[in-house]
Amino acid sequence: RLAKPYNICVSQWSPMIVCTEQSAQKDYTGYQIELFRMLARLIGWKDSDYNFYCMDYTAMMDDLSNSAGLCTLTPTGIIVSSDNLAIGLKFSWPTYKNGMRILIHAELQQGSTWAFAQVFHWSVWLALGGTALAVGLLVAVIESVTPYKPGEEKKGWHQWVWYVLAKIFHVITHVGDPATDAARILVLGYAMLVLVMISMYTATSASRFTAKKLVHSIQGPEDLPGRRVVTWEYYTTTMERYNVNATGMPWNGEADQLAMIEALRAGEYDALVLDTPVLEHAMGTDVHCNLFVVGDPFETFSLSLAFPAEFDDALVFAFSEAIVKLQVCSKQWHVQLLDMLMLYTDQRELL
Repeated sequence: RLAKPYNICVSQWSPMIVCTEQSAQKDYTGYQIELFRMLARLIGWKDSDYNFYCMDYTAMMDDLSNSAGLCTLTPTGIIVSSDNLAIGLKFSWPTYKNGMRILIHAELQQGSTWAFAQVFHWSVWLALGGTALAVGLLVAVIESVTPYKPGEEKKGWHQWVWYVLAKIFHVITHVGDPATDAARILVLGYAMLVLVMISMYTATSASRFTAKKLVHSIQGPEDLPGRRVVTWEYYTTTMERYNVNATGMPWNGEADQLAMIEALRAGEYDALVLDTPVLEHAMGTDVHCNLFVVGDPFETFSLSLAFPAEFDDALVFAFSEAIVKLQVCSKQWHVQLLDMLMLYTDQRELL
């Protein structure tokens, strides 16, 4: 395991590692794979100095912790944890800041038939009607106590109320304008209010009629207690800290990952909690467009290259130094890797 060509063991988890046991060496890809290729060149390794091997995650971890194992190292992205340190693994400088997020199955909702009435809360509609009625009655009172010129027709309260209500909908009333300055000032102030409300209604209704929105009761980890949640069996203890009794499932490769997603899609669970890049990739490549990542990342942790206990410390340091150089000295390394990831992810923006 410590002689060339080195055995670089990886386990499939898109988009970080993309491989199969039958993959040709050039077909191995993913964030961690492409990063490792760059690191290997930086420390002086040639492409012929190592070979990738795609394998089951549990088998890979067992191999790394076994002194008689065959794996030289893994760039899969292993959690730097006390459990992994206890089995004798060594770690490089972190390559990726990971975190857990929530995936839900839902349908986007578009504007309904009554969307025009849902722009304002019912209390706002009631206040608008009440304001119009009050202004109409006030104008009627002011006009009634003001002496009219000979020949002028004195209008009743019902005409002034109709006049004020019609202002909201820009309906021509043929009632005429108030004769007194006080009534005119009152109507002018009311007209300003109507102008503001119409502008707000136009802007809000336009977005409601055209935009799709995600409506779901789960929006973050605080909504998970009491819900049916599935996660990797390794994460169940972590979820208990959030008062979530999650169902743990194995995750040894792509098949297990897809099984969890399909269980979510089938309605067996309300939410799936896994690593951020995995869930974002699942959402971005979902042809049905009904999987959505919600909430911010939580329980963040570092992923690193992992080495067996007997691996040369000088080489571990060399890999770490190369990682730091890429992160600090090169401003383009992360851009290139993200461009590569976009080949596998079609990101959607939720409105």
